[in-house]
Order: sequence, then structure tokens, then C-alpha cells
Amino acid sequence: CGSPLLYDPINGYCNYATAVICPEDPTCPPFPPPTLPPTPQPTNPPTPIPTSSPTSQPTQPPTNSPTPAPTTEEPTFPPTRSPITPVNPLDHYRSKRSLIEKHILIAKTASGITYPSTRYTFEGLLNGLQIMAIDKALPLYVFYLGEEDDKYPNSFAYGAVNLAAFLANAMVLSIQSDACDEHNWQEVAGRDAIFN
Repeated sequence: CGSPLLYDPINGYCNYATAVICPEDPTCPPFPPPTLPPTPQPTNPPTPIPTSSPTSQPTQPPTNSPTPAPTTEEPTFPPTRSPITPVNPLDHYRSKRSLIEKHILIAKTASGITYPSTRYTFEGLLNGLQIMAIDKALPLYVFYLGEEDDKYPNSFAYGAVNLAAFLANAMVLSIQSDACDEHNWQEVAGRDAIFN
């Protein structure tokens, strides 16, 4: 691990010293950092054996089949539905847990090493969505995830875009640095303000 990071034997990655929990046993040797196996030298695939020139395939003479008469009946199509149409959209997001944890709820150390966020968890995300989108605990501030209504067949897709935009903003402001609050980029007299 590069300075100022230490290898965290419990979590299996480099982390800040304040976040590393070392084993209690002083006689226990420190855990070595993980090592990658050596990369084997690439080998070229064998050259294929040349084949003789291609032969033409036998062809069957076409058969004369009667042409069907045109139909005047209009085809019917099922109504267009959103690709995401759950009764409870949280069920859909639960099925995507591993992707959300692997690609979204990820923080970075100062040296760019990624690790699972300790502040922002999948369960915390679902609890927040349950309160703000499903239970509508604050009626004036509802998080839109879609609705089961035939008048709005794409509403769950719009809800998915809304959640994606929210998480993208949260990644930039808080998740990637595992901060408990968003960063303040507002300057006062040429310096970052402490609060606004």
C-alpha cells in the first residue's frame, strides 16, 4: 500500500490508518498485502490447416406453391409497456443489488483505491426510497419512482432515470469520498466557505 495507506487484513484492501483494525494478538505477524499471480506469456494460436477450394452446394429446384390471398384483418399488438413495470419498483432495484453495490456505492481513497462505501449502503438506499417514494412520508417532497397507471405506461422508466440522476449526483458530491455531507464548493472572499 502506498503512503499514507495501510493494508486492512479484515477487509482485504488498502485503507487509511484510522479505518484499519489490526489483530489484537501482538505475536501474530502482519498480514502481507495480496499478490497477483504472474501473467503467463501470450501464445499464438496454431495455424489452421489449409482446406481445398470450396465446393458448390447442390441446389433444389424451386417448388411452385400457391400464393395465399391477402387478408383484410388488421393485426393487433399488445399495449406498449415500460421495460420496468413492477408493482413495487423497490423489488426491481432489489434484484439489481449486486450491480448497485459494485458500481455505485463505491468510495475512493486519496490515492484512487476503490472500496465499498461504509456510509452509503444498499439497505440505506432502499430504506430512504421506501420512506420518500413508497410511503410518501413528506407529501410535498416525494421521490418519483413511477406509478402503476395505464395512462402513464413509461412511468417506471422515468422513475429509473430519476433514481439514476439522483445517484449520479450523490456519487459526485458524497459517495465517492464517503463523506457524511456534500462538499461545499461555494467560495467567499476567494476561500471555500465553512458552511452556507
